[in-house]
Amino acid sequence: PSLLFMYTPYSEALFFCAASLYLYGNYKSNIPIKIIALLLSSFARPTIFFFLPAVIFSEFTAKESVSNKVKNIILLSSIIFIGTFISFWIVGLNSDNLFAYSDSQINNWSHNFSIPKFPLTTWRGYRILWLDFIGLWVSICAVIGSVYYFFLFLKSKLNVPKNLLLSLSYISMILIYVLFFHPKEESTGLTTILSHHRYVLCSPFLFYIFYYYSNNLIANFKLVIGIGALISLFIIGIPFTTVNGLDYLATLAFGGIVLVYCISLIIPLVTTKKYLILGIYIINCGLQIYLFQSFLKGNWIG
Repeated sequence: PSLLFMYTPYSEALFFCAASLYLYGNYKSNIPIKIIALLLSSFARPTIFFFLPAVIFSEFTAKESVSNKVKNIILLSSIIFIGTFISFWIVGLNSDNLFAYSDSQINNWSHNFSIPKFPLTTWRGYRILWLDFIGLWVSICAVIGSVYYFFLFLKSKLNVPKNLLLSLSYISMILIYVLFFHPKEESTGLTTILSHHRYVLCSPFLFYIFYYYSNNLIANFKLVIGIGALISLFIIGIPFTTVNGLDYLATLAFGGIVLVYCISLIIPLVTTKKYLILGIYIINCGLQIYLFQSFLKGNWIG
């Protein structure tokens, strides 16, 4: 459900695209692509806090010469600072305040540093709680993975792709951000993990981690996706017309298509990876059109 943000023109979708481009540039060891991706990412998200530590960690632990590591870290870190400055400068031109973004995050959203207070909480009951808990669980696993691979690096036994180290460290930074820079509930004073699922589940870094660890589990992965989608439909339900702004028949048609697709994954009518990918593309295109129409009607998608 968190991926609904990727189907509409919010900043999440732009960052998803730019971060995916960086993963591609990393895979191809293409510095120009990585520079472009970092600049675009900096225009969409505050990359200094998340991307900078992840880039430094992945470059530092890479299997390269020390001179190449230092050169890449300096170059890529500089691009992140430049992109961040440009984005702040553009906002400053339109608001007469160079730090308008930071001020807005602190004053309007209470994203200032504070010691976390447990137990963690969120809002709107189980529908958001189970998603935020999954995001929290994934980020904790990422921290454990980052520490494990760092110890392997110290022992000169590290042999994993740079993108995996980047992805794990990026998601680890999300945990630090949520714990120390997320607001407190006014009534209880407890730290809220609201939107944690959006930060984690809507990132290409999580998808890369899935790809890396399940590359040889296509059949089982297909079954898990199908069962998970059906369970999600039963738990969340087909979108109501009062929420998405579409007529009743369109909503039923959309729900029926999703249901048939999910069933086809489970009973396995889709026997090859090629048709599985084709089916995913088709349902994604339908979902984009459906949600974008709702977005154009002025509705909040998410």
